[in-house]
Amino acid sequence: MASAIEHAGYLPGIAPDEVEWQTLAFDRAGAPLEIAVPALSDAQMAALAARVREASRQQLKPLPVARIIDIIDAAIERLLDRT
Repeated sequence: MASAIEHAGYLPGIAPDEVEWQTLAFDRAGAPLEIAVPALSDAQMAALAARVREASRQQLKPLPVARIIDIIDAAIERLLDRT
């Protein structure tokens, strides 16, 4: 049974075709799964870090800590929801 390759990772400001992808293969009880993860160059990593820092300054800094905690809590809840 062939498995479809799923892509993992969110890279704001970097197009998927600009990234080298590394495929990781997993097999659990005969159910294969392949996940492509980004393999960023040093320059891509630095650019991504700069974008995340700038977004943090613009989006997170003005928010109260309690609101940031609520946002993180909601994100975790979504990630843990299997549906």
